[in-house]
Amino acid sequence: MRLALIVRERQDVNEAGVTFLFDGRSPHVPILHEGWSPIGEDGLQWSAGKTSTLTLEIPSYAGDALLLLKVRPFTTESVLEAQRLYVFVGKTLVGQFSLDQTSAICCRVPRHALEGPRVALRFEHPDATSPMATGVLYDDREVAFAFLEIGWMPVPGICEATFTTPSTTRTPQTAPPQSSVTLQDVMHAFTSIGDNCEFGLVQRRCDAESMSLMRLAATPYGSLMRMLKTGFADLLDPTQIMFQPTGTEPQEFILYHRDYLFELHTQIFDDAICLTRLFTRSLKSLFMGARLLLDDLAAGNRIFVRKHNHPSDWRFFIALGHLLQQYGPNFLLAVTLAEQGKQPGLVEIAGPGLLRGYIDQFLPYTAADGYSSSVWEIICCRAYCLWRPGTLMDWNDSPK
Repeated sequence: MRLALIVRERQDVNEAGVTFLFDGRSPHVPILHEGWSPIGEDGLQWSAGKTSTLTLEIPSYAGDALLLLKVRPFTTESVLEAQRLYVFVGKTLVGQFSLDQTSAICCRVPRHALEGPRVALRFEHPDATSPMATGVLYDDREVAFAFLEIGWMPVPGICEATFTTPSTTRTPQTAPPQSSVTLQDVMHAFTSIGDNCEFGLVQRRCDAESMSLMRLAATPYGSLMRMLKTGFADLLDPTQIMFQPTGTEPQEFILYHRDYLFELHTQIFDDAICLTRLFTRSLKSLFMGARLLLDDLAAGNRIFVRKHNHPSDWRFFIALGHLLQQYGPNFLLAVTLAEQGKQPGLVEIAGPGLLRGYIDQFLPYTAADGYSSSVWEIICCRAYCLWRPGTLMDWNDSPK
């Protein structure tokens, strides 16, 4: 039985990568073997049973290759919340995943498993079950995943890159106090390091959007500390990167790093890009964002911003501040909710290289609007003046 695929238009083929769609309109090889359901009314190619196999053509690569997949698991709330997937090329296990929604995933295939013009792929999905057994539909097929796209690409050179930082601490690149600065100037002096994208949205509102790694990212404290301690080692390992579309229209791909457990907005929208371009573009963005962040850390010419929606042990911020100063003469602005005796907009010196700001409210983690923009601006202006003494502001900084 021939695989129901159609090759994307040539503009979707990227840097020797190739992507196929499972859509039932093409006689192109590769070939389906066991473990597949006929394409149904939903137009999707579902697996059948616990194992699915196919044979796939591959381009000729000199080294390892990346196997890219976009799949949709069959799940039901409270009964079957995720599906496991094991990916084999020949007899080699190249990837294992647990997926709860449509996902774009990546497996690295060693060169020795890519002999010949075709390779045999095997997908094991031990949680396959029938919709009828879960009480969802009168359908007794045992299904696990709908396969949407499959593709190959060579391993990008940047995936082998190692980030380096200067071995000695630099002197801060201080600028002479200015008689006045604009709000945009002030906001450009800050770089977000989490814990979510709220501060990145504040900068965007002030036309001072940063290109640094975490400007639109959700970064748990432990993940941030580990990234900083390791110098972002393995950040660009493509097998640790997964994409899932948001639930709202238009659906944006969210990048999830499975090792560092952080996620970020890609500003790439589902169905607008093929798998090879999605991974290539996102890896380049990760590289550039991390490189910029490391450069800023070494230069000491930014104030790094970290906030937590919920009360946090202040020792976390102290430890983070110390770690930032190991890179260079850096300042950390830790923003927390206002408390008794601390009015929203207040900024105080909390230690060497450590500032603390107080805000009236944070953007809820599940929302994209509702942050306290005016108080954020006041906090940044006051922090800037403590960082650059003698700077004058031309506007009223009283909370509105």
